[in-house]
Amino acid sequence: HDNDKGIAGMCWGCRILPVKVLNARGSGDDASVARGIYWATDAGARIINLSLGGSRESQTLREAVAYAHNRGVLIVAASGNSRQQDNSVSYPAGYAEVLAVGGTGNTDLITGFSNTGDHVDLAAPSVGLWTTTLDDGYGPPNGTSFSSPYVAGAAGLIWTLRPDLTSADVKCILEASADDKGAPGKDAEYGWGRLNAFKAVQLAGSYNGCPLDQGQAAPAPVSGQPAFDPVAPAQNTADLIYFTETQHTLRGEFKRYWERHGGLPIFGYPISEEFIETGSDGQPYVVQYFERHRFEWHPQNAAPYNVQLSRLGDDILRQQGRSWYDFPKTGSVPNCLYFDATEQSLCEPFLSYWRNSGLEFDGLPGKRYDESLALFGQPISPPQMEEIAPGVQVTVQWFERPRSKTTATGCCLVCLATNWRPASTGADRSSLFATPRRTLGRGDSTCGGGPSVAPRRLTTGPRIPADLSTYTVKVLLTLHK
Repeated sequence: HDNDKGIAGMCWGCRILPVKVLNARGSGDDASVARGIYWATDAGARIINLSLGGSRESQTLREAVAYAHNRGVLIVAASGNSRQQDNSVSYPAGYAEVLAVGGTGNTDLITGFSNTGDHVDLAAPSVGLWTTTLDDGYGPPNGTSFSSPYVAGAAGLIWTLRPDLTSADVKCILEASADDKGAPGKDAEYGWGRLNAFKAVQLAGSYNGCPLDQGQAAPAPVSGQPAFDPVAPAQNTADLIYFTETQHTLRGEFKRYWERHGGLPIFGYPISEEFIETGSDGQPYVVQYFERHRFEWHPQNAAPYNVQLSRLGDDILRQQGRSWYDFPKTGSVPNCLYFDATEQSLCEPFLSYWRNSGLEFDGLPGKRYDESLALFGQPISPPQMEEIAPGVQVTVQWFERPRSKTTATGCCLVCLATNWRPASTGADRSSLFATPRRTLGRGDSTCGGGPSVAPRRLTTGPRIPADLSTYTVKVLLTLHK
């Protein structure tokens, strides 16, 4: 907050969550830093600035960074100040999930102390910056530790303007709007260039996809093993996430679509790798299955229509030998939303959930009719009692894509795909959720079996209030009112 004393911050209206991980002498260990990252992530931080680093990489720090990154946190770190010594990679800045920031001087050139390397993503001022000092005063120290907070503050401005964006989007905006310095394009000294906060905010207002992407990288179908078989752990990068919960990866355009349109609460975890499957039109497509949806790759379309959701609800009914044409028709019901094509009405509590959820097309708060329709499709059944687990009867309503159910506490999406496999693949996933997996913790949620865990405050994708996120056993991810 600008209190008219000393200095004003880059994002003067942003809330700051100070987390102490170093001692009074400014030193510490990876375990302390990792605990701070876990704590900040679980406390709901969207941006973590790390003005610290060391030359040794560790599993402890790497796993903490991956934990925050996988939950939608943007991590910004100083590149280090040892260029004249050994110019070694400083961690956590050296991790692919981290936005590494180098330092420029008064002439806009990279300073002699700022570490360089292919991992550097951006540069920002690092010399003579007026800031707080340890004696409760103000002073102008030098170092990349004072560069990375400028980038973190600019990220806060972007997210203030566009809260719908993912951390990958914010990172792209910062890089694409930077003033290119040094060699054209990305280089080892400046990364994508020197931070330009004004241009970043301008770009955020009209952002609709990363301009740095060189075309659309098509998903890569797996080869040599069935797509639903668990795969070996992979190193998380800016373009790939490995989920230990289901032992599958998410990458490329499918990853960007998943992050942009809701992440875990909407789609669930991936339960397959990408593979080729015949679509409803008889054409082959690269697809990937998730707990509640199936992604289909259409490279001929511009984003976000290059990824399309299949009519999974309709497909599953047909696999069960049922047809939505045979369901009773509700007709038009007062105070409900009527769909003439299916002759079904959408009423409370499903109606509010349908209206408040959806894909993201316009970047504006709230969900339009077409955004909700794109996620759910039309209702194809009336609300009806069904058994979703042995002895468990609940009210459900089928939609073209997912299925919703009600409980005493609210409405939720059912994890359809975990109980079904496409007939065309011949893949058997019956053992996927029967095999022992990592014990759930730190607010994870999945549609497979496992213990209940505490609510999370932040998941990959758009933020949802803490009291709206919880986990229930069996196959349901519930969103409580």
